[in-house]
Amino acid sequence: MFELGSSLRETRIRRGLELAQVATETRIRTRYLEALEEERFDRLPGSVYARGFVRSYAAYLGLDAQLFLEEYDARFKTRDEPLPAPAQLELRPRSPRPYVLAAIALLLALLSAVLAWQLSSSSSPRPGRPQVTPVAAAPAPPPATPPQPAPPAGRTGTAAAAALVLRATRGPCWLSVRDSGEQGRQLFEGMLAPGESRRFGERRLWLRIGAPWNLLASRGGRSLSLPPGVANVLVTSSGIRTLALG
Repeated sequence: MFELGSSLRETRIRRGLELAQVATETRIRTRYLEALEEERFDRLPGSVYARGFVRSYAAYLGLDAQLFLEEYDARFKTRDEPLPAPAQLELRPRSPRPYVLAAIALLLALLSAVLAWQLSSSSSPRPGRPQVTPVAAAPAPPPATPPQPAPPAGRTGTAAAAALVLRATRGPCWLSVRDSGEQGRQLFEGMLAPGESRRFGERRLWLRIGAPWNLLASRGGRSLSLPPGVANVLVTSSGIRTLALG
């Protein structure tokens, strides 16, 4: 067992980094970085976010992120905590009486209809007076609908196939996605929870990924290889390229 918080703080000071600079690079708020260094994990939003922050901060400082994560899990045993069982619903048996009454009513209605049909078919028209059958007026035809232009063939399938899909798997992952480049239009910024995914149809995208080991990326049905640590990447139609942290 080692001092998790003091190891992070000493490594940051040794590298000459300020908390504000680390917060800008990792997108982790300064108060959360201070809580990690002081081991005040009760100030973090939850165990899932705490594990993500520990891993991202350690990886940013060039430390063994998995070692720090195992130390955190050894203290708090977040992996072994059983999930609460869902509450069981108590189903009360219903009396079959309403269904029996409904079935009897339906049967009586059918018998009445059959009896009325038999009586009407057995009766004959009076002699000397021809039977006139009313002719129903033909319904008016519906108004003509102008033909709609068909969409260009292959356009929808091509856009869907070229979309970039980002999905969080083993844990949360913080993301910042912009159109074309780092100064481009902001498309998304926030935390992806496990099982959550986002789709982006732009052809050229700039991404900053906080925990790429928790993220799966694909474009056009083809998996993309992500960097091992916190990084900026540029995704184009030809592939993915890792950029230097600015």
